[in-house]
Amino acid sequence: MVFAALAISRRWTHDDGFINLRIVRNIVDGYGPVFNPGERVEVGTSPLWLAVLALVHALGAPLEASAMVLGIACTSLAVLLLPLVAARTTRAERGLMVPVGVVLFVAVPATWDYASGGLETGLSCLWLAAAAALVVRAVDRTATARRGYLTATFVGLGVLVRPDYLLYSAFFLAVLWWAGRRRGTARASGLLASAFALPLGVQVLRMGYYATMSPNTALAKEAFRLNVPQGVCYLRNFVGTYWLAGPLAAAFLLASYRLRRIAGRDRLLAAAVAAPAAAALLHAGYLVAIGGDYMHARLLLPDLLAFLIPVGAVRVPVSLASLRTAVPAAAAAIIVGWAPKSALALRVGHENQCGIGDEHGWYLQMAQAAHAVRIDEYQKHPFYVDGQRMKPSAFARSLYAEKDVAELAPSVDARVDRALFAGAIGIVGFSLPSTVHVIDKHGLADPVASRFALAGRGRPGHEKELTNPWVLARFAAPRANDAHDVLAARSALACGEAADLLASVEGPLTAAGFFHNIVRASAHGRLRIPDDPFVAEGALCGHPLERRLTGGPGGVPFTWRCKDGSEPSGLDITVQEKDAAIASVALACSGPTTPRAFGLPAGMSHPLRCGAGAKLRGVFGRGDTWVREIGLVCETPGGTVRVPAEGVPSGVAFEAVCDVGQQVGLGGRAGSLVDAVGVVCVR
Repeated sequence: MVFAALAISRRWTHDDGFINLRIVRNIVDGYGPVFNPGERVEVGTSPLWLAVLALVHALGAPLEASAMVLGIACTSLAVLLLPLVAARTTRAERGLMVPVGVVLFVAVPATWDYASGGLETGLSCLWLAAAAALVVRAVDRTATARRGYLTATFVGLGVLVRPDYLLYSAFFLAVLWWAGRRRGTARASGLLASAFALPLGVQVLRMGYYATMSPNTALAKEAFRLNVPQGVCYLRNFVGTYWLAGPLAAAFLLASYRLRRIAGRDRLLAAAVAAPAAAALLHAGYLVAIGGDYMHARLLLPDLLAFLIPVGAVRVPVSLASLRTAVPAAAAAIIVGWAPKSALALRVGHENQCGIGDEHGWYLQMAQAAHAVRIDEYQKHPFYVDGQRMKPSAFARSLYAEKDVAELAPSVDARVDRALFAGAIGIVGFSLPSTVHVIDKHGLADPVASRFALAGRGRPGHEKELTNPWVLARFAAPRANDAHDVLAARSALACGEAADLLASVEGPLTAAGFFHNIVRASAHGRLRIPDDPFVAEGALCGHPLERRLTGGPGGVPFTWRCKDGSEPSGLDITVQEKDAAIASVALACSGPTTPRAFGLPAGMSHPLRCGAGAKLRGVFGRGDTWVREIGLVCETPGGTVRVPAEGVPSGVAFEAVCDVGQQVGLGGRAGSLVDAVGVVCVR
């Protein structure tokens, strides 16, 4: 009751929670388990949580309130179940029963925040506590084989709560197999069939419907790649904020004390009690290995609960006559003494640490509300305001891209009347009707951005960014003045595996298409697309680019090529005299095109041209940390000529030239100045 009251006092709905709610709304409205109608992308992480919410909403319950009530109810039930495992295995002996695990879990303020939020955290905690209690009952010598199989069925639901909970299911199933072997009443094959019949069916449906082996969120967050430094920071952010090192060490001592006593009577029972804690340690290690999450503590909270299951309630000896009895009493005292400090004073900081933030505090501050559960309580939030920026357009079906409005491409689903490019999609998506296709900048709900090749590690879940050229290429009707990077992105999406992926997630779902998706699911999961449109076009369409660059290590990489039969005729550069460096560079193409400048144009402008009848082959110049001067290498019928360099003649000389017969483009790195420059060559 205390925990439920605390959770209610911190009630809210997170942006990612609204993602779940839009999916549920689409399920009930007949669009299917998708975020955007006409695009089969699995945006939810927990199929079971979505199914529960969809059932409740189909019965008429309001979505936001249902998610809040169910989340708090699930977590509160988990807290209620937490002492049961320990209580069932405690012998009738003298001593004081102390709910040590309950006190430790409830005293962590983050547990109050994520009891609600619209996410699956509450369901995760409830499944872990219930599965542990059922496994302890199933290993009793008097338990029947039927109970073992039923327990295995429940244990197998873990992968539907979260795919990574397969680890917990494996530990629980190992204990059930041992129990069945001891009784001679159960076989491993039967337990596996009971546990995974439903999850395997869901997996087949996932592969056939979404054309992938895992949720799209796992691809966007690169859940199968290591990011240990970020994960260590995530763990430290959680443990350090609430001074958990001492209490967790005390809980470990208590668990060891209890498990030794239980093992003296029944080793199998000790294994059943220890299984969730052991799995929690391994699962927390997995989270650390992949970089954790950007939400403070959220993914570690179910692991905390599972780790505490062996000490949910502990009988502390009254007599402290020996060290053997004094140790558990001291450990329990450490936890009980720490709890008031944590509950009353310890809070996550307002400033992000390693990109990890106080999501609850930030969202309520931006919403200017004490509690924000319903979407209308977020009307002052910037994300909500961003979703309302669409204005009447001259087009019947409009795309609201990053900077302009365009006509929607005919290939976009006919049920969509508008499309909006957004950086955060939960509040935006739920505040708008499903006829608005919300394009996700960070790829959680986008099949292309989620498969971008990871350029570098950063804030978890925000490392990949869909840029405007990709948005226009995929969702805008072709225009005569489309920029060359838009044309390159459109060409890339029409080639090879990218075209096959889009056909799998956007095309009509026939029986043949369903089977094709199953066959291609693994390949679609492995596909990675360069985020540079020109590089992606080369890689997907069978003519990869060769980059020949020179210069300093800084700046953001860039590529530019001439398209539609136009030829590169030279460069437009500006020279910043103050820094004695090239401030910007742009590739000039023949025809009526506007060059795209890289860097920040400043200072003197210098157009460099090869001249009539000549073709650009490369560049030369001087540079060090920055590019100091640039000239052109041009090919004429009579041989190679050089257009004199402009800039400041200092630094180390360089030259980058493509081979005869290769198409030439511009490449480099730039920030406020041009750090590196060169050519990209295509056969």
